[in-house]
Amino acid sequence: MVDVVLRYYQELRRFLLRQGEDVHTVDDIAQESVTRILHASQTGTEVRNPRGLLYHVARNLLADASRRRQIRAEEPLDNWDDEDLQAGEAQHEEPAAILARKRAAESYINTIRSLPPRCQEAFRMHLYDGLSNDEIAQRMGISSSMVKKHILRAMMACKACRDQHEP
Repeated sequence: MVDVVLRYYQELRRFLLRQGEDVHTVDDIAQESVTRILHASQTGTEVRNPRGLLYHVARNLLADASRRRQIRAEEPLDNWDDEDLQAGEAQHEEPAAILARKRAAESYINTIRSLPPRCQEAFRMHLYDGLSNDEIAQRMGISSSMVKKHILRAMMACKACRDQHEP
């Protein structure tokens, strides 16, 4: 079954790319589609048409991803620039310290913006919503291990950003 499903993997990726999704979302959906079909076959479910089922699962995951993007009301990072960066400023703080803090915050924002969209989404749910990896995986329609990879990638990027700004 693995060979049969993997035979259609690249074909499925091309199909998903034609649907207008970014490469990272395509990779997540393709991986999750294959994982679900292989899991179904291992649990004894008879898979008569693996290619058809692969596309059916992928279309459902695409629809789920689209709904999540529409439903999820998140504040764009663009809104952080002025008011959030000024929120903690003390009136008696040295201008150099204020400038350094603003530059560091802007650097963090740019670092997070540079991450793939799915990675940003998982990181936000982890950091701001306080969701567990399993909850994030369920909401995003991906595996828990993929959520861990997204969060680890974001945390490593933020650590590298922090290391640049520490004296």
